Amino acid sequence: MVTNCAARVSATALTETELCCLEKMEIQKNLEENPKFCQDFLDSLIEDADINETTRMIFYSHKSIKQRLAQLLLYLLHKFGCCEVGRLNVKLKREDMATVLGTSPEYIINLLKKFKNLKLIDTQKSELYILSRSGLEILAA
Repeated sequence: MVTNCAARVSATALTETELCCLEKMEIQKNLEENPKFCQDFLDSLIEDADINETTRMIFYSHKSIKQRLAQLLLYLLHKFGCCEVGRLNVKLKREDMATVLGTSPEYIINLLKKFKNLKLIDTQKSELYILSRSGLEILAA
């Protein structure tokens, strides 16, 4: 939005999504002419940077993959919530979890089975149920 560089990221919607496109020239004009808009925009950038730093600390720490998977599940629970029976309100493929955590999908599947045996989670097809938040917190520590 504020540079002439192309975006270096991509995104895939996990649920039905409505996309809103903004005109770059209109945004730049508002940044130049509207101090309140400019401040709000800068605040947004700073908030995004803080969130990115927090998630980087969670997922790229020196903890084991097992601990980071527990942290990931807790993060998803916090970010997206769950229904009354504990089903996460977001679906994330095992392959995506593996990519985020820097490991193989097979290892994630194996760890999820262990979490299930420990009664921390339950799975039904591609859906994840959080059964013990406190158990995941202990495991993530």
